[in-house]
Amino acid sequence: MAKKNIKSVVPNVTKLVNGWFKSYKSGYKFEQEPLNEDTRKVLDDYFSNE
Repeated sequence: MAKKNIKSVVPNVTKLVNGWFKSYKSGYKFEQEPLNEDTRKVLDDYFSNE
């Protein structure tokens, strides 16, 4: 079975929220952090067994 290409909505949400912060001149920035290695492995294992 072909591997599904699942796209994350996180970059879009990050862009939206950062726009809100900028409009309020808050100086805060919402940032997306990479998954830790254990979480990445579990997700890779899960999706490779479909």
